Amino acid sequence: MATKSKVTKKQSAAKTAGTKKTVPAKTKKRQASTGAGTVAKQISDVIRLIPDATMVIDPQGKVMAWNPAMEKLTGVRAKDIIGKGDYEYSLPFYGERRPVLADIALKEAGDIRQKYQSITPWGNTLVAEARVTNLPHGPATVYGSATILKNSRGKILGVMELVCEVRK
Repeated sequence: MATKSKVTKKQSAAKTAGTKKTVPAKTKKRQASTGAGTVAKQISDVIRLIPDATMVIDPQGKVMAWNPAMEKLTGVRAKDIIGKGDYEYSLPFYGERRPVLADIALKEAGDIRQKYQSITPWGNTLVAEARVTNLPHGPATVYGSATILKNSRGKILGVMELVCEVRK
């Protein structure tokens, strides 16, 4: 008769603890990109709920979020601008590719400051007034605020810019 070897719970736990599971590089990469995609989706979901015209650009200057109020103000649909860079987000306001307040917050763009009537730092936010010329209903004065978005480790995720039209 064959005898079964008895393995105690302690021995089994020790054996399991000693084995190291490795995650393939492909899986790690997929998990990392999924995490980044999740952050972008979460930001987009929150931005959609803000009643003011709001956009978010990533550190490379690509549009991550464009809410319904921004669609209404500019006449540009989110699906037509999300993922675009090269200052595409400035076209609906100025009719030209140029840095906007979010770019100034992200990286000092001194020469562009002159195109704003005023820029005031307010904590980690820049607040500005500007005259925009390319909105669907014609030129307007707008107030904007741009805030850098960071994760818990201080890494910059992007910049959120809110725009309010001032009727004068």
